[in-house]
Amino acid sequence: MIGTSTLCRFITAIVVLLGNVRAAPTSSIANRAVAFDFNGDKVRGVNLGGWFVLEPWITPSIFAEWSSSQTVVDEYTYTKTLGKAEASSRLQKHWNSWITQGDFNTIAQAGLNHVRIPIGYWALAPLGGDPYVQGQLDVLDKAINWARGAGLKIMLDLHGAPGSQNGFDNSGKLGSVDWQKGDSVSQTLTALQNLANRYKGDTDVVTAIELLNEPLGPALDMGGVQDFYNKGYQVVKSASQNLAVVFHDAFQQDFSYWNGFGGGMNNIMLDTHQYQIFSPDQVGRSPQEHVSNACALGPKLAGTNKWIVVGEWTGAQTDCAKWLNGLGKGARYDGTFPGSSWTGDCKGKYTGTVAGLSSDDKKNLRSYVEAQLDAYEQHTGWFFWTWKTESAPEWNMKDLIAGGLFPQPLNSRQYPSQCEYGQCGVGAFCLGGCDPLNSFSLDSCTPAPICNSEDYDFDSLDSIQPNTEYLGDASKAKWVSSGKPELYEDNVLLTLSETGASSSGTLLASTSYVWYGKVTAQMKSSRGKGVVSAFILMSDVKDEIDFEFVGTDLRTAQSNFYFQGIPDYDNGDNLTVKSSTFDDYHTYELDWSPTQLTWSVDGTVLRTLKRSDTWNTTTNQYHYPQTPARVELSLWPAGSSKNGQGTIAWAGGLVDWNAPDVERFGYYYAMVKEIKVDCYPTPDGVKKKGDKAYIYTAKSGTNDSVAITDDNTVLKSLLGTGTDMDADYPKAKESKSADTPAAASDLATVPGLTGAGPGTNGHPGNNGNDGTTGETAGGSGSSSSSSGGVGGFSQGTDTQKTSEASLPKERGLQSSLFAALVAVLALLVL
Repeated sequence: MIGTSTLCRFITAIVVLLGNVRAAPTSSIANRAVAFDFNGDKVRGVNLGGWFVLEPWITPSIFAEWSSSQTVVDEYTYTKTLGKAEASSRLQKHWNSWITQGDFNTIAQAGLNHVRIPIGYWALAPLGGDPYVQGQLDVLDKAINWARGAGLKIMLDLHGAPGSQNGFDNSGKLGSVDWQKGDSVSQTLTALQNLANRYKGDTDVVTAIELLNEPLGPALDMGGVQDFYNKGYQVVKSASQNLAVVFHDAFQQDFSYWNGFGGGMNNIMLDTHQYQIFSPDQVGRSPQEHVSNACALGPKLAGTNKWIVVGEWTGAQTDCAKWLNGLGKGARYDGTFPGSSWTGDCKGKYTGTVAGLSSDDKKNLRSYVEAQLDAYEQHTGWFFWTWKTESAPEWNMKDLIAGGLFPQPLNSRQYPSQCEYGQCGVGAFCLGGCDPLNSFSLDSCTPAPICNSEDYDFDSLDSIQPNTEYLGDASKAKWVSSGKPELYEDNVLLTLSETGASSSGTLLASTSYVWYGKVTAQMKSSRGKGVVSAFILMSDVKDEIDFEFVGTDLRTAQSNFYFQGIPDYDNGDNLTVKSSTFDDYHTYELDWSPTQLTWSVDGTVLRTLKRSDTWNTTTNQYHYPQTPARVELSLWPAGSSKNGQGTIAWAGGLVDWNAPDVERFGYYYAMVKEIKVDCYPTPDGVKKKGDKAYIYTAKSGTNDSVAITDDNTVLKSLLGTGTDMDADYPKAKESKSADTPAAASDLATVPGLTGAGPGTNGHPGNNGNDGTTGETAGGSGSSSSSSGGVGGFSQGTDTQKTSEASLPKERGLQSSLFAALVAVLALLVL
């Protein structure tokens, strides 16, 4: 694990998430003969820390006799002080008892499929003059067989290199970073060669070798690091082509740094470690801020063009664990670490067990763990740090599972609404917008109502149902709302206010899906800095077709498309509109067939995309939108100060909450007069067993994985899922303590809806880190923007159906009265 504050990456803004973006496998990650399907299955693993590489905070009893003198702080000084004979005697006992066959069996029973085993170079290629002792490999050999018997896979991780690659105690030697000096790199390659050759016959169990844990990029020559990775790859592959090769990100602040690395390689994986506890700012975050920052990582992982695992993470939101910051050192959280100030009490977290944590700590830890699971499974998967500790409860996965703070089964959720909409938990999470590829199973999401040709006008809001009420019956509601739609002169208004129900914007999403067809919207966009209106087709696997309107450019309709959420910033094109998109109605049309897509404005085709022109030679696929999609209409605050600078710049600057429209009416607005949907015939070759619903039958998420069935689309209650459509509310709710896991009736069931924002992964900005998109989840029954990131959509209520909105033709006192009404409604919803 990482041991210094300056190198722990963290997300500084609460960003909004859109749609479980998935990165397409590239040729560099083709799964050849590796014994685990890294493309199709999620890595769900745990580190076996403190076993073959000592860390004082994991096993403080081993270092206790030097707690006063602090002369022994790592494995190097431990073995040097004791001498080889005594050190070997003690460590042999430790190696043979810390992790056993029983642990492997328990790990498998918990639903995990991998373990990551750290080991130091000294076990593989000891150097003359080193005090380290050997014997680890005999135990590791046993571990291979234990894993085989338990049905587990193993990633072997070179955790320490000659000279120390990072100066952390977990590299074997605390202090200076001397790796890359002298022969240290070639000595490291020798250790890797010995490791790969020893286990090249065990690739049914050993799926991957990590070349080096946490090389300290800012203190190293990164060109040299990449050269070492290239050579290390060759070393491992020369032993076996059946091994994946893992590179740590070397603390580079943007994953895209590595997107161009590894050309011509196969079966390669990036490893990143995510902790939010090694700086004063991080330990000062609220529990919700920890969750939001974890959720924000999901799209960044998904935008990486290699397999990527979060190889280390924790349930801890503090650095309270005894000696976590080094033997004899205190914690930033309680102000006992040099240079820190008090944030909170470490009681129960310094030493102890999960059972000894407070009720609040238990709740916050479980919530944080679930959020990280949801975020990290947006790509290849994760390894928790660590399986067991002597006395650090927030880090002890074995104890967390036993104490009910780590989900069992791993897909169960007490807090399913924390990250973005798209993964099925229960209720509305499993309805429209639910991503079957990133949910627990393909049938976790409910079947999607089939396309229905229809003209939709808005002389009332009767066809619109809030997402707090919609259960999947497209015959009872044509549109699902989030935020605050209003009625005005046969238009539906999409509103955006600084506070209240539409503080994150408003979204309408069709209840029926379109699988090729002509969709037309007659509408007026909003106007103003930072305000973006959108007319989008969005599929559950994130195929997307866009019209978007930036409020500072009223003569342009931006067009875009995405395949499965893969960011390709060359897909966008600006279309010129003959008159103001705010002042005048325009008719925007998306004509989508299996072979061609056109964007038209006022009857004139302005852009044509042929499927044949989207062939991707890397993935050998057509990157063409090809799966059933909902029609989505939205207005959202892209220019929020909490969004990324690239998104804010694209949106024309920060939202001006003193703009004339807001001063006069209490909100920004876009107007939608009519939507027309003309469904095209079912594509040739479709598996058809009915005529009511679309389902996915394979994880490819392409058009050939879609089938048409007579499956039910309607949940009995918001406690249902695709696998349990008839789940109902309990007849009576029993009181519960904070220590008791939530029953089904306590679970969050309604998220914010998808569909707003600058495409699936955000528009390109000057800052490469900007992954901000237009969605985040809100908690059930919440309309406060604090329930999710800015740009997401909070819950709507049906109170707005009772009256028509006041707009430019209505003036004077009515504007003030309406502003007062907005405030009252906000209070009622909150």
